[in-house]
Amino acid sequence: MYAGGWQYLLVAAVFYLVGTALYLWARKESRLTAFTRPELVVFVVVALTSVLAVVLMTTGNLSVL
Repeated sequence: MYAGGWQYLLVAAVFYLVGTALYLWARKESRLTAFTRPELVVFVVVALTSVLAVVLMTTGNLSVL
């Protein structure tokens, strides 16, 4: 992802955030805690990056093509 450029990194963060929903669902079914402390830090970084990507896409500053 890094070699592809920052545009692809931002778009990939959105897909990681969507995948996190499936991860949380599986953890809930197993009756385990959602995140460990390091996982929570990574989740926050990915979530913030995803929000940035969505804002840039809606303003036209980030192209998905």
